[in-house]
Amino acid sequence: MFCLGLAGCVLAGGDSGSGGSPLDGSTGDGDGDLGGDGDISGDGDISGDGDISGDGDISGDGDTSGDGDGFTGPDLCAGTTVDKVDLLFIVDDSQSMLQEQAALRDQFPKMVRTLTSGQQLNPDGSVRATFPPVTDLHLGVVTTDMGLVGVDGVPSCQNGLGKDGRLQNTGSVDVGGCNPTYPTYLSFVAGDNPDQLALDFQCVATVGTGGCGFEQQLEAGLKALWPAADIDPQTGMQWVDPLTGQPGNRVTFLPDGNGNGRYGHGDGANAGFLRSEAGAGASLLGVVLVTDEEDCSASNTTLFTPAQYLPDGHPVKDHPINLRCFYNKDSLYAVDRYVNGLRALRQGTEELVVFAAIAGIPADLVQLRGDDGNPLVDLEDAAMREQWYDTMLEDQRMIERVDETQPEVAKRNLVPSCITETGKAFPPRRIVEVARGFGENGIVQSICQTDFSGAVDSILGRVIHGVSDACALE
Repeated sequence: MFCLGLAGCVLAGGDSGSGGSPLDGSTGDGDGDLGGDGDISGDGDISGDGDISGDGDISGDGDTSGDGDGFTGPDLCAGTTVDKVDLLFIVDDSQSMLQEQAALRDQFPKMVRTLTSGQQLNPDGSVRATFPPVTDLHLGVVTTDMGLVGVDGVPSCQNGLGKDGRLQNTGSVDVGGCNPTYPTYLSFVAGDNPDQLALDFQCVATVGTGGCGFEQQLEAGLKALWPAADIDPQTGMQWVDPLTGQPGNRVTFLPDGNGNGRYGHGDGANAGFLRSEAGAGASLLGVVLVTDEEDCSASNTTLFTPAQYLPDGHPVKDHPINLRCFYNKDSLYAVDRYVNGLRALRQGTEELVVFAAIAGIPADLVQLRGDDGNPLVDLEDAAMREQWYDTMLEDQRMIERVDETQPEVAKRNLVPSCITETGKAFPPRRIVEVARGFGENGIVQSICQTDFSGAVDSILGRVIHGVSDACALE
């Protein structure tokens, strides 16, 4: 969350860098990156019916429990399993996230035990579901801090690339027993100690609260995973731009003033985290976003320039700093960039990508089960799933509205979607639409609660669903 208190200056003209885009929201620069419609490959659009791939729809043909968590009935356990999982957490490191990071940290032991044991337990300790255990697990974390290219004077926001989607490996001083540093990502194979893995991940995933308050959650995750060398899986050769006939990259990123940062870190700083080895079998990729703010992944950072450093008549000068993303949505990347981009990391096996978010959605809007444990929503049912998202986005608390009760216009923000004892959160409409684009492989849960156990259980259900055909026990 961004707080006022501005000092400093901006670069002349507020230029967003050599790869920046004009304020009209255009993201094309002639070098093969995504256009305004977010289509990566001419055949990669997400249809309105939530189908993940043209030939890979698995909805409605296996869930006999009707609980919406993706567990098939006890007579449908046979199937191809995936025993490798790469879980990337995108954790908001702005100053409002202290309690939320602690609540997330508390769930890591259960998460690791569940995935590595092949058993998901109910709150009373009884076995809720069994599935083939994950025998090869990678855990990584990035933050939402992508800096502000070309912009000075915003507290906690670096003029530059920020943490830039690079995997974090510094041990937290707020967690007992942490080492100063860790490997870039954490690994587990069968026979390792899952409790030690959970503790280590608690250490690296507690990322602090000193990050930029203009969170670019979706851009951070995509940059963490997308490779600098965009290899066509069908040919084994670098992708060729059909417009120019030259090798290029389907996804590029906003560089700094020196031209650095244009390409992703998937095969560079973060190499090895995502397994895509030919012949060895791809891993399931799970992307889990945890934030109390809406995504503000911007193709043009000029909109973040403090008003006192903008000339009179500048289009954003009169916009309160906290409302810059709200008033300038045409400067944000289209959400299809992230749906299509993440799915393209598993081209041809898009069902091996799961997207989940714990964000500012009121808790009563994301319930999958009633208080009695009975299912309320079946995420494998496309019509029921779409109704779930429609109801969520149409709820008044999820509508973005300026809070005009704040008398000082420059300090105005949006009306929170929820307020709890740990703080407030704001409507994450873009994040919800990304999850929706993943069909039954997407899920959203609420950060508007002190205990994330239910949220993590639901997310684990999606990951388990993606890993294999699992068994619901009577």
